[in-house]
Amino acid sequence: MAMFEVNIFTPAQFGAFIPWLVINRGPLSALVHPNTEDGDELRAHSQRATWLGERVPLDLGVLKKLQDKRRAEAETTTTGTTSSEQQGNGTAA
Repeated sequence: MAMFEVNIFTPAQFGAFIPWLVINRGPLSALVHPNTEDGDELRAHSQRATWLGERVPLDLGVLKKLQDKRRAEAETTTTGTTSSEQQGNGTAA
């Protein structure tokens, strides 16, 4: 499936681009989602997204893995150990 990405950073850009996209997208579907500062791409692409045209199934597996990795890294940063180490499934370094 062909895709492209456009990054919009200001309300003025959004206000100019979205009406153009609505008029000119033809039969194509478009996923519009926020650029998030909290790093929650999974939520941005699923719960906070809006479709123009027919919804296309998304493979969110990569975003779920990224979210899990970030959570594990954050947990390690704050506690010094991972969940598996805390549960006795590994050894702390």
